[in-house]
Amino acid sequence: MLTIKEYLSGTPKVPRPLVADAYTIGSVHISEEEKERSVFHVVPRRGMDKWHSFAKDDRLVFTGLSRILRDLFATPITMEEIEEADAFLKTFHAGGTPYLWDRAMWERIVNENHGIIPIKIEAFADGTVAFPYEPVIQVTTAVGYGGLGVWFESKLLHVWSSMERVTTLKWWFEYLKERCRKAHPSWSDAQVEFACSIMCHDFGDRAGSCAQESEVLGLAHLLVMPGTDTVAGAYQFWKNSNQSSGGCSIHALAHHTVTGFSCECEAHEALFDIGRETGITAHVSDTYDFNKTVDSLVNMIANSKVLDGWANSKNVMVLRPDSGDPVECVLHILKTCEKYGVFAESDGLKISTRIRWIQGDSMDWESMIGIINTCLENGWSPFGSGAFGVGGHLRNSIARDHTGLSMKLAAVGVNARPTVKKSDTPAKSSIPGEVAVIYNDRLPDRPTVYPTQFANNAANHLSGQHWLVPYFDGRRANSLDDAFKPGVLTSPAEVRTNIRERFFHRTRPHEVLSPDIINLRRDLLAGDNW
Repeated sequence: MLTIKEYLSGTPKVPRPLVADAYTIGSVHISEEEKERSVFHVVPRRGMDKWHSFAKDDRLVFTGLSRILRDLFATPITMEEIEEADAFLKTFHAGGTPYLWDRAMWERIVNENHGIIPIKIEAFADGTVAFPYEPVIQVTTAVGYGGLGVWFESKLLHVWSSMERVTTLKWWFEYLKERCRKAHPSWSDAQVEFACSIMCHDFGDRAGSCAQESEVLGLAHLLVMPGTDTVAGAYQFWKNSNQSSGGCSIHALAHHTVTGFSCECEAHEALFDIGRETGITAHVSDTYDFNKTVDSLVNMIANSKVLDGWANSKNVMVLRPDSGDPVECVLHILKTCEKYGVFAESDGLKISTRIRWIQGDSMDWESMIGIINTCLENGWSPFGSGAFGVGGHLRNSIARDHTGLSMKLAAVGVNARPTVKKSDTPAKSSIPGEVAVIYNDRLPDRPTVYPTQFANNAANHLSGQHWLVPYFDGRRANSLDDAFKPGVLTSPAEVRTNIRERFFHRTRPHEVLSPDIINLRRDLLAGDNW
């Protein structure tokens, strides 16, 4: 049993040698060439168009690596970590024998490399677009440390969650803008952008599996849309963007707030008083009688005789149904606004004015599209009238299997002998050799993935932007300041700008892999590999 002091010291921090899968830690049986030096690629195999009808193609936003590298490498490896890892691994093997691992390699990191992990990590710039089969991360080890190439595989692959959350939300944002422009041809781009940007509010904090997940996915949400109740994610954006705001919310009633008053009207009045200072408040409306509550609140907004001062203020009141049929609840709010004249018109559609709605009851992409369609069919614009609060679905609808993000060995040894994995599923075959990913916006249809030697040969005239930029290089670094590179320092505010400005910058090439890569893979697979 832990002592109180041990318990209060918090969850133990896992030593870096143990931040890996068991079969990775136990890979003492790898080839001598791989022990000498190794190169690995992290590659997505699919885009979100395979999973969402509103995604127009398979482009993906690359994001989320910087935090992973900071968590892994921000402090030097210590002998204390190695001793702790070794003590644990002595108990880890099934049957009671020690679990074998390359302790000597880790000791050399401490004794010969200042505790700095001697690998180089290159990746796409944060917030830029990648296409399936492009290596978004390339890991290269120093000579003598080849076993490190795959050590952090499981953690590097965690970029899938931020990539998928951001990509899905960006396509959703683009879908909303397309629908809004058709509904409101008279609106400016700025009006459309603003109306759609606030239509998907992150309710997902309580749906997360742990605090760190809320921070990671909560921050990812804000790279596209600003509305959030996940405060930890908004804080991470603010703190890592020179205290520049990236997320926002409004004061709201919860069910416990309403039941804590002797009558419901008092709860709404108390929040409305706050709205006199803030301008907008959100009112949960189904604690007792949804229809009666909506009718009473809209009437109070519309008619100063009902409650003195409500009509004379400029407060906007957001009504939130949380049970019943989601479509019918939204329609009831809008019909009540029409009943009391709390609406205006734009492009032939009615828009509620001082009343808005936010539907957050088990929302998913299909149900939100259904509500948008129903509003338009009934002569109401959902753009400017309401929004969606999405909780568990934002988290539960993403999965690494969607993008198929995987990490594969590409080359071994000081001479970088290329390696390849064959699969009966062609998309799972790996990309051989060290590569460069090069995009030329003047030749957008040209392949992007080339052997490094080919790309570096000036005679091949591969002018264009090298997409793999250095994030970390600890192979010859004397300090961590030396090892971390400018690519890792991009703030969330800058990443958000990258996504806004560069999402459609790239045209998808007809073939991602160059003929040199395709021919090399074919030749490697042609022989008898047994």
